[in-house]
Amino acid sequence: MKKLRIPIDQLQYRIQGQYELGVDGRILVSRVCGPWNFQAVKGYREAADEIIKTLSGAPWVVLAEISGEPLHTAESIDELAKIICSHRGLGRCGTALVYEGESAIARIHQLMLSRMYIMSGEPYYFAENETDALAWLGQRLAEEMSSDKFKP
Repeated sequence: MKKLRIPIDQLQYRIQGQYELGVDGRILVSRVCGPWNFQAVKGYREAADEIIKTLSGAPWVVLAEISGEPLHTAESIDELAKIICSHRGLGRCGTALVYEGESAIARIHQLMLSRMYIMSGEPYYFAENETDALAWLGQRLAEEMSSDKFKP
């Protein structure tokens, strides 16, 4: 019997997860589809860093539109929490999440992702729809803009 050997580095570095990033005013719009592993997070960070350069120095928020499987490796959750912490130093002040899919799966996403936001100290809100998410994000931006941190 012939054995098939796959080099271990090909198994370790295969990206799981997809993302699409954009900016709308002071909002980083992040469309993500899981499951995610560490390699997907690394790619996300590199793409987001370029966009965040244009937002840093003043308050900004994230609208996360989530779909797909709610599975994340432990290291991907830890790495995402570190990324959020670093973004908070650049003006990030909140994340609203909208899940596109079944409500049972949305609840699993909430359980997994809540840990990440708590670890990073990020204010977050799981919204039923994009309208509610944008309303919450608008409030976060207004609160931060009126705070002493961003007054000349």
